[in-house]
Amino acid sequence: TAYEISACLVGSEMCIRDRPSSMATVQTRFTIICSTTADQTVALLGNLPELGEWEPSRAVPLTLVSPDSHTWQCSIDLPTNKTIEYKYLLIQQFKHRNRIIQWESSFANRRVVPPNTAIANAIDDGKFGGSPTNVTTRSWIQNDFELRIHVGSWSIQPGFSNNGIHEISFSEIPIRYLPGIVLREKVNEQCYLALKPISSEVLLHTENLDFILNAPSMDHFHFELQVIVKVPSANPVVIGSLLMIPAEFKDLNGSITRPIIRENSYIGDIQIEYLVISPFIHKNNNLNVMKSIVWSEISAIGHRGYGASHRTFVVENTLLSFMSAYKLGIQYVEFDVQLTSDKVPVIYHNWKVCTEKKNQIFTPIGSLTLKQFKNLNVRNENHSKLSEDYHSWDHLKESFTVFDDEIISYGKTDTNPIPIRKWNISDNSFPTFKELCTRIPVNVGFNVEIKYPPKNQERELNTAEKNVYVDAILKVLFDFSNKNRPIVISSFDPDVCVMCCKKQAKYPVFFLTKGRENSYNDYRTESIEEAIKLASSVSLRGLVVEARVILQDFSLIQKIKNAGLY
Repeated sequence: TAYEISACLVGSEMCIRDRPSSMATVQTRFTIICSTTADQTVALLGNLPELGEWEPSRAVPLTLVSPDSHTWQCSIDLPTNKTIEYKYLLIQQFKHRNRIIQWESSFANRRVVPPNTAIANAIDDGKFGGSPTNVTTRSWIQNDFELRIHVGSWSIQPGFSNNGIHEISFSEIPIRYLPGIVLREKVNEQCYLALKPISSEVLLHTENLDFILNAPSMDHFHFELQVIVKVPSANPVVIGSLLMIPAEFKDLNGSITRPIIRENSYIGDIQIEYLVISPFIHKNNNLNVMKSIVWSEISAIGHRGYGASHRTFVVENTLLSFMSAYKLGIQYVEFDVQLTSDKVPVIYHNWKVCTEKKNQIFTPIGSLTLKQFKNLNVRNENHSKLSEDYHSWDHLKESFTVFDDEIISYGKTDTNPIPIRKWNISDNSFPTFKELCTRIPVNVGFNVEIKYPPKNQERELNTAEKNVYVDAILKVLFDFSNKNRPIVISSFDPDVCVMCCKKQAKYPVFFLTKGRENSYNDYRTESIEEAIKLASSVSLRGLVVEARVILQDFSLIQKIKNAGLY
């Protein structure tokens, strides 16, 4: 078969593609309206080789044809009479590379079937994000590492004070309020922080209260942090600085205190809290499956399946509990996921489990292998005392007393069909996350609560590093979850929520918060206002708030809605 060669220029790279010349094609012109800055461009990505086959690095750039109307266009020869799926991306252009910063995330990809005609086909796609609702999502990190820097407490030598609240900004742009450094003699000066990457490979911006650095590897994370005082009617003065190098972030998550130096003299300290987020690489973590899921009205969510053990007749977080919820029409089930010592996600609520009843010895889940955890045969002490008041019990018992190998339906992951089986009443063991994904009917939605302990308990509970922890859970989701199952992710740990947003965009993420002081000792967890700021800055889907906080202040509901959150 004779072939013709087609090429498209993507960034600074040339992509060569071939296709049979006998295939009928028609020139198709795509038009979209998108407001951009001087260093931004719009690109097109879709399911065909001509459109990059959902690989972001092969996206087709558009040309700005009308700056006044923000109109972008591109023309591509596409096969006729074939359904084409695509979406638009917003790309930030940097000196050495480009990065997707926003993508369309409506419920379905845009679609078109080019007609078999000699006349060029014109497609007017309206506004970026779609109309009437502008449905877009900030991009996740595909190949970069992300370093998040939060500046905490200040300690200044005599001659300086930190008794005022002053505006801290990056590049003269106000981004936060923080107890600042001011000269004792002049209390009206504004104090600024300027972060200057040393490597040209680093992309820098701000989110809420944090400096965000992105780079192709951690080796590029070295920078200078300057403390600047701006005096009215005078040039800004650098009163001190500190230098950070990549080796200081080897633990990926932590807090470090570094000296502020002024003219080779020590003048104080700055505490820096940092979080490094590594990319989650998975074949299904691409733009084809990325969709913004609206949290539709839900009438019932089963807490730990059919409810906490002390409130019902089945053990919480067991297969029997989840299937009981399904049999009684529960739409969603919530459950707790944590890792064993061999990095297997399991469903269990408490941080520790009783491994020796006689001496009341409790062992962290993170210190047990999967085999040890399964062999414990964990039981709730009240589980054997089934109340006679549960009139539905006999009906449930009949429903579950069937052969284990009876297949009732087949679910589908992105790769293989998975049999959904019924099970016996005796199946009240605590499952792995994989077992839950493959054995619960696909019309039952999941609220996956990722449990991660406060920093002061991580060592005691033998908890894996956060990137390893989150990646292990995401891998099970992307490997075994049915594409038709509604799924959301949630966590009380704000960093886990941020990581789940930055590592993937397929599943919406909710921040669980009590909105008051708690064991996490993190300002983002201690008020609803701070939770809203966090959720808005990283595109969380919404908040799950303790009811008593809302009952004390109903205005919080409107504040959350005004922020575009659920």
